[in-house]
Amino acid sequence: MIKYAPMPLAASTAHLLPVHTIQAEWDNTLSRIKEIAEVTEATALVGALHANLTVQRTPHTNVEAIERVLFQNLLLVPRTRTVLRDTIVFGCDWLYTWRKAVPFTAEKIDPINRLAPWTPRDQWTYRFNVIEADR
Repeated sequence: MIKYAPMPLAASTAHLLPVHTIQAEWDNTLSRIKEIAEVTEATALVGALHANLTVQRTPHTNVEAIERVLFQNLLLVPRTRTVLRDTIVFGCDWLYTWRKAVPFTAEKIDPINRLAPWTPRDQWTYRFNVIEADR
């Protein structure tokens, strides 16, 4: 049976990767996304609490392609996608060990109160499809 749960962070600190390795993967990810969409803001350096990426929202913004690039970075865990009026914000967490490439789903969060003009139009959370297996 497939369970839907966030991918856990590394439990052991014995095999943590150096920051420059994670930075190189992030720089590569950003350059690939800049070929797909207009990036208006992005976390520049690994070491911040979270990685955030903001792209311009247009009718031609290919969200699926951006998600594909984000999930191909195996040192990153995409957590949320928030659609604002003119932008889309992806919230991610850093990993300091390699994760396995596994399928994911994007689950829409319940309706958001849109009384204030700055509130998000839509929001999704990402879930990894994790199958329990013996080691």
